[in-house]
Amino acid sequence: MLKPQNEVEGVIRFKFPAKTLKFTSSAVYVVIFTKINNLLNKMETKRIEVAALIRAGQGTTSIMNLTYVSKVTVCCIRNRVADGEDLKDKPRSGRPAKLTSKAAKLAFLANQTMTMSALAKKKSVSPSTVSRAVKAAGGKSLRYIERPLLSQRQKDLRLERCG
Repeated sequence: MLKPQNEVEGVIRFKFPAKTLKFTSSAVYVVIFTKINNLLNKMETKRIEVAALIRAGQGTTSIMNLTYVSKVTVCCIRNRVADGEDLKDKPRSGRPAKLTSKAAKLAFLANQTMTMSALAKKKSVSPSTVSRAVKAAGGKSLRYIERPLLSQRQKDLRLERCG
């Protein structure tokens, strides 16, 4: 059950742990969400907030003023609610990635001395594409260079001083 936190200028604030909101038939609530499930993104949150206001019987202008969304957005959400559609994001179309972050990570784990430009040439993509994929995988643009801890010259110098 939702419990009101406090009331400010006729706006009732609720702690909201669930994804959906059910209103009683006689009550009209203007809801501002203070806690939203981590699975929801910002736009889904806004759509749920607008849908709650629509179900509460608020008009388009008052919803626009309370939530700072456009009239078109309110009308689209009103149509979704009327049709019984889900308020989640719809799947988006777009070009698939030429190089995924997983593929870049696996390539650099297999050969740690490989440079980003070498991987870019190997995969026929731009070096900036490789850089973005590495960044998305949580990596940094650092080069791993295999070197001995001491060069042969340093070893000889140490032997002369100590021996």
